[in-house]
Amino acid sequence: MDKIYVVHCWDGTKDDGWYPWLDKKISNDFVKVYRFNMPNTKSPKMDEWISKLKKQVTDLDENTYFVGHSIGCQAIMRYLESVDVKKIGGVLFVAPWLDLLPEAISDDESYRTASPWLNTPIDFNKIRDVVHNITCIFSDDDYFVSLEQERKFKELLNAKTLIVKNKGHISAEDGVEELEEIYDELLLIINKGKSNDYDKFAKKRQMDLISGAKQSHRFVEKPMMKSMLPELSGKKVLMLGCGTGEESLLLESFGAVAKDITGIDLSSNSIKIAKDTYPDINFVIGDMCELPFADESFDFVYSSLAVHYSETPEKVYEEVYRVLKKDGLFLFSVAHPLRWGSVEKDIDGETIRIIGCSKSEDGDTVYGNYHTFEKHIFSSFSKQNDGEILEFYVGSPSMHFKMLRNANFEILDFTESKCVEEAKDVDINYYRKHREIPQFMAFLAKK
Repeated sequence: MDKIYVVHCWDGTKDDGWYPWLDKKISNDFVKVYRFNMPNTKSPKMDEWISKLKKQVTDLDENTYFVGHSIGCQAIMRYLESVDVKKIGGVLFVAPWLDLLPEAISDDESYRTASPWLNTPIDFNKIRDVVHNITCIFSDDDYFVSLEQERKFKELLNAKTLIVKNKGHISAEDGVEELEEIYDELLLIINKGKSNDYDKFAKKRQMDLISGAKQSHRFVEKPMMKSMLPELSGKKVLMLGCGTGEESLLLESFGAVAKDITGIDLSSNSIKIAKDTYPDINFVIGDMCELPFADESFDFVYSSLAVHYSETPEKVYEEVYRVLKKDGLFLFSVAHPLRWGSVEKDIDGETIRIIGCSKSEDGDTVYGNYHTFEKHIFSSFSKQNDGEILEFYVGSPSMHFKMLRNANFEILDFTESKCVEEAKDVDINYYRKHREIPQFMAFLAKK
């Protein structure tokens, strides 16, 4: 369960401005938003606000997130430097400040209230250490906070920053009842390093898979996996990185029964959709590096293009080995370095994707990486204009072979993907390219 704590602004309440909208928009069965009124809000005192947070916030962990507005951002920072915590998921600061414009503290009472917040040092090193991701949103016409604060938060907290236009102090007084940038950036923080953009694009991905719009799945990866699937009648099956659950249809076509299938994924929204779509299957949120299942729970583990989202595939293989029964099988697919380790190069006005080297008098130039285990970032902005961003890791076949053997697996089969004939009638160029150049590879291993 992801927990989001929203801390309102000076002279504000939990029900002001965009706070209720964000709560309603992001809350679901797997995301809980906590809003509460801070004490003495017209003259906020640092110790009172920190104490309030200590009473309200429980179970600080990597699934804990904070959203602060104005002085609420200050309160969150001062709270975090005062507690004993290893890591939290992230924070989103809206109109944050370390200094204020004169207009914000023009009268004696405001100046006296703000002085402790402005003059008490903050341990920025600790905040950087305990927070995975920090994003700050500023407005270009904020009458309390100058854009100089953007530079400070970048330098002091290594924060990602975003500037919106004509939103003032991004408050109820400015008529800001909704702001999509707040929702979008919070989703990115929650997804960062955990489930990529899968929460945000879960429904679209499901529709693309069902309709066959994703050519790489329909014509390349799925035929490869079908060719390697064994008979699954009477088997307990685990879908690793199951997304919205569509793989269950393929598994059932090979004899698996819904009640004997379990799906696990980090994306809470994907799991919610999967439960709604396939109610007879058991779906759980979880990390494939720390599977929440007993030893020898499954006869078969299936994973379609999910293992490569882990920076530590060896841990995935060890966990899969642990939850498999003796003689159990593990079938999975990952990205192939011939495609994803290659680079685009302009040659004589033509864009060419290559992996290899060129010779010159100054020495050889290498293009791409085949053997280096490396993170890749894929954006679909240019492809489908939907903005999905995915981060995954690509390594060589020999790397996976070695890791599987180190995890005590016996490797039964290995296949490199090849586009099927059906694609000719849909996209002949796609067919020609992926008929000869593999995008993915699949392994079948036995415990």
